Amino acid sequence: MHLGDRVRLVRNVERFPHFTAKAGLTGEIVAYDSDGCVFVLMDARLPGAEEWDNEIVWTPEDNFEADVALVLEGRFANLDF
Repeated sequence: MHLGDRVRLVRNVERFPHFTAKAGLTGEIVAYDSDGCVFVLMDARLPGAEEWDNEIVWTPEDNFEADVALVLEGRFANLDF
């Protein structure tokens, strides 16, 4: 997946003790970092996620590809970074 891609959570994503994002919520991939983390800005407000600007972060140890499904390719889908 690429920057700008729209994704939907296919299962609940828990970031204990801060919040749980429910399956079905949507967001946009807004960043990747050099450590392999993926940042998704969620469309719906997630109570408890304010500290992270309403983003969910997946580290390489998390299972990002099992947690989300591609909804719509973003404007950067055909670019290599």
